[in-house]
Amino acid sequence: MKAIAVLSTIIVVLSIAFYGVYEEYTSLQRKYFDLYSSYTQLYSNYVSMEYSYTQILNSMANLSREYRAVSSSYRSLYVSWTSITRAYSVLSFSYSVLSQRYEELEHEYTVLRRSYELLEEKYLTLETDYTKLIELVQRLRKLMYLYTYDEIALFLDKFVEIGREIVDELNLSFLGEKDPVVKVKYMLYITAYYLDYNYEEPYYSIDTVLMTIREEQQWLPPNYTLERGGDCEDLSLFIYSVLKNLASRDAELYLIAWYTETEGHMALLYIASNKEAFLIDPVLSWYNDLYLLLKLYVYNGSSPTQEKYYYSVLPMSINSYFRRYLIKYGFAELEWYDPIEKKWNPDYYYSFKADKNGLTKLINDWLKQWNVKPVKLRIVGTYGSYLFNSVEELVEYLT
Repeated sequence: MKAIAVLSTIIVVLSIAFYGVYEEYTSLQRKYFDLYSSYTQLYSNYVSMEYSYTQILNSMANLSREYRAVSSSYRSLYVSWTSITRAYSVLSFSYSVLSQRYEELEHEYTVLRRSYELLEEKYLTLETDYTKLIELVQRLRKLMYLYTYDEIALFLDKFVEIGREIVDELNLSFLGEKDPVVKVKYMLYITAYYLDYNYEEPYYSIDTVLMTIREEQQWLPPNYTLERGGDCEDLSLFIYSVLKNLASRDAELYLIAWYTETEGHMALLYIASNKEAFLIDPVLSWYNDLYLLLKLYVYNGSSPTQEKYYYSVLPMSINSYFRRYLIKYGFAELEWYDPIEKKWNPDYYYSFKADKNGLTKLINDWLKQWNVKPVKLRIVGTYGSYLFNSVEELVEYLT
């Protein structure tokens, strides 16, 4: 019985001990589950934090690269800023100088503005006076017969009308039926007998449209030239106006001129209806390589059998009054001379056809008489005035 009692006691003790252990086990199990739950949550947080950490590392790497780029840009901007700062300082100083200059200029402008207003008033007055002066100059130009070459072409017909009066005055109408060479020789004879050569300087005027300086010639009407003489233009125009009335209707007449850098000269080109060309230079009393010269006589002694000598000059080198006096009283004669054959009063003349070869030779022979190499040539006719750079160009136009 004692053993049972002891065993019961042991069982009771062990039951009490087991219960206490079981209580501790149950408590520990709860703590374990709580700890496991915390661990699970913590592990989840750890995984989340590890992902976030990786993203942060990537972001930091990107930020590091951007930082380096921004840092480089900053250094560049800093250098630019430094330069701009220096430039600003210079501009600021310049601005202050310009501001001061602007104030000075503003004052000067005010003064100039007032001066301008006064000048404008004077200009309006001057413009009115200038207009009146131009009108006066135009009237004077007409009174003085001042024309450009383009203008004279428009007035040739009027001069031809005056030439018709000269034909009647000098009884030249009979020449209308004569051969062209007779007309040419007779016109040169009249020129050499009656007319004087008077050199005239060109006139210069202002072209009020183009506002340029232009050269003008004084073109005397043929009746004035017959009374007073004239320069090469006037003498050529005289023959033109008279010969135009004597030539056939299909004949062509042109005023022809050459120019060098410093001088010029005019003559007459006559193309007859038979296409024969004559170049007439009244200053030289020359046509187609023949001269009409004034043959002056000198007598040795006073007896009727006295010896007679002569020397020849260009008619235009002697005053026309004295020239006629010498001819009238037997001290001089007008005679034709051929300088090529050195022959007086030839019964022939040199004929030039109005083709390219004939006109080229004729014009070049004329230029040789003056010993010039022109840079320009001009012809003037009823169809206008034309300028050429060479003899070839001029002949090409004529043919």
